[in-house]
Amino acid sequence: MLKVEGHSNLERDGLSKAIINMDKIGYNAYIARKQALLDDRKRIEELEQKVGSIDEKLNKIIELLNKG
Repeated sequence: MLKVEGHSNLERDGLSKAIINMDKIGYNAYIARKQALLDDRKRIEELEQKVGSIDEKLNKIIELLNKG
């Protein structure tokens, strides 16, 4: 691996010539942010389902009250 000039966390692979980011702390922070977003999205979907269920139940109650 060869250091990329001007970038302390980048190295060039000698065989493929690909530039590789060697910043493990930055990568781990990215993975943590991505997981937090996925967790938030899951929690929002669950809340939307619960609200939908509550809405359906309230509409049934309203229908029953209007018939009686």
